[in-house]
Amino acid sequence: LGRELGFSRGTKIELKEIKDWKLALITSTDVFYPQVSRMAALKGVEIVLSPVGLIGEKNRALQVSGMWQEVQQNQFFAVESGFNGYLGEQDFWGESMIHAPLAMTRRESGFLARSSGKQSLIIAELDNKNRRKAISKFDVLSQLNREFYQQMKMFRGR
Repeated sequence: LGRELGFSRGTKIELKEIKDWKLALITSTDVFYPQVSRMAALKGVEIVLSPVGLIGEKNRALQVSGMWQEVQQNQFFAVESGFNGYLGEQDFWGESMIHAPLAMTRRESGFLARSSGKQSLIIAELDNKNRRKAISKFDVLSQLNREFYQQMKMFRGR
């Protein structure tokens, strides 16, 4: 479907800086490949924007198993924008969610906001100072062997 509509997958993660925030775009299927989010995290991403449109039977656990866990493993914010409807002949579904590290969220849920299929617009304040405070309590990325990542072919020059 993507190629039919003129879309193609990229091979690099590029961060863009907007108003002192480092942002990356990670699309629907890439959230299920942990190396994509890890690469963005190692480059210093603070917010990941993720348009999400899944196909097949609605399974909320499937969507949460993607970006939610990437946020917890890499400690950035993520804004998922759920696409619901048809594109071409394909029916898509997705829930809009705003994710944050567990320590920043109510009841340590990892969610700042969720549409849960009830509303079309969700909002949340993204506080980078509080995110850094949460990271200082449990800094996942500082535990990584960055030298090893530099040696991996998929991480070189990306």
